[in-house]
Amino acid sequence: MKYVYDIETYCKDESNMVQGKYSPFPLKEQIISIALLPIDHDTEPFVFTDTDEKQILIKFINIATYATELIGFNNTSFDWPFIITRCFVNGIKIPDSIKLAKQIDLRVLFTGNNLYTRGTLRDYVTALGLEYKTPNGSTMKEYYETNKFDIIRAHCAEDVILTKAMYLRCQECGIL
Repeated sequence: MKYVYDIETYCKDESNMVQGKYSPFPLKEQIISIALLPIDHDTEPFVFTDTDEKQILIKFINIATYATELIGFNNTSFDWPFIITRCFVNGIKIPDSIKLAKQIDLRVLFTGNNLYTRGTLRDYVTALGLEYKTPNGSTMKEYYETNKFDIIRAHCAEDVILTKAMYLRCQECGIL
C-alpha cells in the first residue's frame, strides 16, 4: 500500500536555531504529530497527535508496516530521519517492512535535492490552485504549548491531503 506521510515536531528551547534559522535537531526535539494517508483509497488521514511521542511512533509503525511506498515532501531529508532518530531515542524497533518501503520525496523530485532551489509544499500546492486553510507549520510550537492539538492535527492532515494532490498531479503528468 502507498501512503503519504508527514510529521510535526516540537522543541522546548531554541537550541535548534542556527544563525537565526531553524535547524532540525532530532535528538532534542520530539514528534508531536504524524499523519498517514493512503494513496489508493478515498479516506480521511490517520493523524496521531499527543504529548506521548512513543505512542505516536507506535501507532505510525502499526500502519506503516503495510506500506510499499512512503511518499512525502522533504521526507527523505527531514521526516524519515527524524522518525528513525526518535524511534532510536524511544527504543522502538522499526520493522524491516517499513525500512524496505520505497521513499518518494516530491521535493527531491522537483529540485534534485538542490538546497538552493526554492519551493515549499505551500508554494507547490498554490501553483496547483489549491490553498492552505491551516496555519504554517512553523507555528505548531505555539499551539503545542497551549494544548491546541486540534489545530496541529488539522495542519498535519492538511499537509498529507495536499501532498497527495501533488503526487496525483505528478502521476497525471507522467512525472511519476
